[in-house]
Amino acid sequence: MGRCCHSIIYQTPYPMFVRHCGELFKTVSDGFVMNEYIDFWKNGFNFSGRCRRRDYWVFTLVNIIVMCVMAVVPPVLFIYGCLTVIPLLALIVRRLHDVGYSGGWVGLLVVSGGMLATDAVIIGLLFTAISAFVLFVFTFLDSEKGTNRYGADPKARDRARVKRRQARAQRSKTSERNPIDLARY
Repeated sequence: MGRCCHSIIYQTPYPMFVRHCGELFKTVSDGFVMNEYIDFWKNGFNFSGRCRRRDYWVFTLVNIIVMCVMAVVPPVLFIYGCLTVIPLLALIVRRLHDVGYSGGWVGLLVVSGGMLATDAVIIGLLFTAISAFVLFVFTFLDSEKGTNRYGADPKARDRARVKRRQARAQRSKTSERNPIDLARY
């Protein structure tokens, strides 16, 4: 029998199947962080639909790193912060939708931010801390399985894509095992 090609690394952004054994393995570029960051900007004003936990946290961690680098030049950090406010709120709303909660929970942050601008600074700080903690916990929750009122399950789409690839790999695997026998004809 031929040697399995697990050692071969394909440079594609998608998980690949080993041709001979049909097993799924992740490529070097699978889950590339910049893809998640670019998707954030593409969906910056999309308040509908769902966002997976992985997508949310990859962007959040990249955003923290970018903001730490930009902190060297405060005006640039301010401009970047202003540019990311609306897209970040949209991302949080989509993440809440994925968990099954209304995007109205983001209103807690808006109200608490408004309270900080008034004379009730201590109450505003307390309210901001509580609302940020509640939203922080919500973002760690697992997705609702299946379709909910906000859209299809993003994990289900990924699982369906993997099943299609597995079926395709299985078909190619069986066709390799059973080539057309020209000697019969």
